[in-house]
Order: sequence, then C-alpha cells, then structure tokens
Amino acid sequence: MTRRQTPNDDTPFRPSPWQLALLTLLGVLALVVLVRLITFLAPGRASPEPLPVATPATPSQSQDQVYLAWGKAALSRGEYEQAVADLSEAIRLAPELAEVHYQRARAHYFLGDFESALRDLSQAIDLQPGYAEAYYYRGATYALLNVYGRAIEDLSVAIALLPEFAEAYHQRGRVHFVQEAYSQAVADYDRALELRGDFPECSYDRGIAHMALEAYAQAEQDFAAAAAGAPDWEEAHYWLGNARFRQGRYAEALASYDLAIERAPDDALLHHARGLTYHRLGQAEEAIADLQRVLDLTRDPNLLASARAQLEELGVK
Repeated sequence: MTRRQTPNDDTPFRPSPWQLALLTLLGVLALVVLVRLITFLAPGRASPEPLPVATPATPSQSQDQVYLAWGKAALSRGEYEQAVADLSEAIRLAPELAEVHYQRARAHYFLGDFESALRDLSQAIDLQPGYAEAYYYRGATYALLNVYGRAIEDLSVAIALLPEFAEAYHQRGRVHFVQEAYSQAVADYDRALELRGDFPECSYDRGIAHMALEAYAQAEQDFAAAAAGAPDWEEAHYWLGNARFRQGRYAEALASYDLAIERAPDDALLHHARGLTYHRLGQAEEAIADLQRVLDLTRDPNLLASARAQLEELGVK
C-alpha cells in the first residue's frame, strides 16, 4: 500500500510530473505579472491621455498618437526634456504629421533651444502651410533671437491666417516696441485687447508704450487695468505709481508703490521710487528710511548714486 504523507512524516515529498508542470506554469505567470507591474509603476512616464474611440488604426498610427499624447502631457506639466523625447519618437513613427514637429518645437522653445525650435517650426509649416500657431511661435522665436524683420513677417502671416489671434497681435506689438515703433505697438495692443478684454500682460505692455510716448494718462489707465487683472503683480503697481508720479499726483503714486512693496518687500527699485515720492511730499523721515533701505538692498551703481544724492539733499551724509 502506498503510504499517505502527513505533515509530521519525515519522508521527503516527491511531486508527480503533472504537479511539476503546474508549479512551473504558475511560476511563469507570476513572473509575467511582476514584470508588467514594475513597468506600469516605473517613474518618468505618465499614462497617456485617453484617445478617442475611432476606426481601427494600424499599429504605427496608434503608437505615434500615444507618443504625441505623452509629449503634450509632459509639455503641460513643464517636463520639457521628457516632451522632446516622446515627441521625437512620435516624429520617428510619423514624420509627415505637422503637429508632432510643432509640439516638439514648443518643448525646445521652453528649454531655450531656439535654433532647434526654428527647425521644427519650419518643418511644421512646410508640412502644413496654413499652420497659424506655428507661424506665431516662429515669429516669437525670431523675436527672442533679435531677428525682428522675420518676426514681423511670421506674426503678420499668423494674423492673416487667423484674424482673431489676439496673442499674435500682442507679440507683434512687442516687436514693434523694441524697434521703437511705439505708435504701431499701441495699435497692435489695441487690437489684441479688443479681441481679448481680460489680458493684463497686454494692458501692461500698452502702458509701457504709452509711457514711451509720454501719454501718461493713457498709461495710468493701462497699468490700472493690468493691476486689476493681476493684483499680485508688483510691476503693474510700480508702473501705475510711475504714471501717477509723472502727472504730479504724488499721494496716489505713493499708494501704488505701497502695494508694490507689499508684494516685493526687498526690491530696491521700489523703495527708491517710494523714497523719491516721500521726498516730493515733504515727508523726510519716511524718505530717508526708504533711501537707506536702497543702500542695503542693491549694488547697482546708478541706483546707489541716485539714493545717495537724494539722502544728501535730505541732510544725510
């Protein structure tokens, strides 16, 4: 009679062949599950955005869309190097798609690799000549490289292709400004604000152009709009103070500088502006405190010289 093994029996257990096969199969399945789990949890890879249900695609088409989705997701998270890697793979799989070149150009742009951005944007435009967004980014890139003529050309094409493109008007206005074409800059900013009313950056830039034109009342309105749209933006409050100062409205200028300094208490330029304003208002003690604060906060020779000169006028050696 064959003996039945019990837990207390010292006889070694010898599995039958079918038991060995079952154990082997279970081991293989466990290994596959473990590998899949490790791959799924690996860092540096976000799950792709869900793709819309569509007609069946070929494996290569499906794969390039996955890498495109991954690249766009990485862009939205600010992971620009990962975006370049994913979008490069999408380009390898589908080099004829304009969007993958455009999206990789944006990643290069945010990384500060403007030459690579230009190459990708030009490729996107070659593949899709009516690509307004690609012209916009290429124009913005040329502007950063100080190639202003090409920047104006591309931004004008973007506007012609997409007349409601407020950001393109805004960017072209900035290029006109650096070329000291202030009236043309204002005209572009006007159009951008007509198309997109809530646009603090454009209101601010128009205010700077109005300051260059010595149109201080209009500049004040622009900076007030920028400060209302972005209340924590100390630069908007600072320039609102400057516009009021230039109009001789020192108490109102002081209120704007106060708001700016609340948001950036260690900015020497803000204390300098407020110190000068206190001086104009005859509040010597407050002026001295701000101007001495400038001496503590900056090593800028021009700012230091101005602060020391004002302190001497106030009797401080």
